[in-house]
Parts: sequence; C-alpha cells; structure tokens
Amino acid sequence: MELNLSKKIDIKIIEKSGGDQSPVSISLSHNKLTNKLEKFLQKLLYILLTKKGSMPLLPEFGTTFLIEKEKNWWKTQADVLSSFAVAKVDLIDQLNRCEPEIMKQVKSIEITKIKIFYDKVEVTIKVDLENREKLIGFSV
Repeated sequence: MELNLSKKIDIKIIEKSGGDQSPVSISLSHNKLTNKLEKFLQKLLYILLTKKGSMPLLPEFGTTFLIEKEKNWWKTQADVLSSFAVAKVDLIDQLNRCEPEIMKQVKSIEITKIKIFYDKVEVTIKVDLENREKLIGFSV
C-alpha cells in the first residue's frame, strides 16, 4: 500500500483553554495551510505514513509504521504501540531536521487512542507542546 497523497486526514485540534472545535479535513498533499502548527502536523503525518524506502531518491525518508501494518502484525493495541515506538525514532529525527523551531516546543508525541477493526485501524496521536496539546486522528 503506497501512500496516497490525496487521502483525507482528519485533524481535531483541542486547546487546553476549552473551545470545542470541529475536525478539519485536509489532504496530505495540500500545501496552502497558513498555520505553522497545522503544517507541522501535516508533515508529521506525511513522514509517519510514508513507508521507509518507498522513495528512491530519499530512501531514509519515512518510517516502518505502515510496513508493519501491511505485514498484518497489528493484532492488538500493544502491536500498534510497539510499531509506533520503533517508527517514532525515525519520525522525531526527521522532524528535528525539517522543523527544528517547532520541535523545540514539542514535549512528547504519543498515541492516545487505538481502535482496531477487521481491516482498518484508527489512531489518535497527541502532540504535547509547551503551551498546548494537539490531537491528530487518522485511519489506515
């Protein structure tokens, strides 16, 4: 399964100050985002959901996250968490190189919710920043 750049990713932004906001649906290839943080979240998903080795000119770009899903290794939530822990090493390294300014504000990037269906997995990732937190939800 190659990364489909036209795939819609739902990003639900949750501010600690309250103010419930509706999820915003964006495309991974959409480049007209104005908010630096939205661009950062988009880049995070792009790196995480790109299979490492799938880009011939950038063989080290991406992670092993989707590779392990394709191998049907995700049977339990622990399996998804384990895959994310391994992928997170590459993810953080690549984000530090392409978004050093925002990465200075990032305290943690963690999975907070996993739902496993027959052929689909829904994941919510929390990005904990110095003064706020953001949630990113997606299905693969």
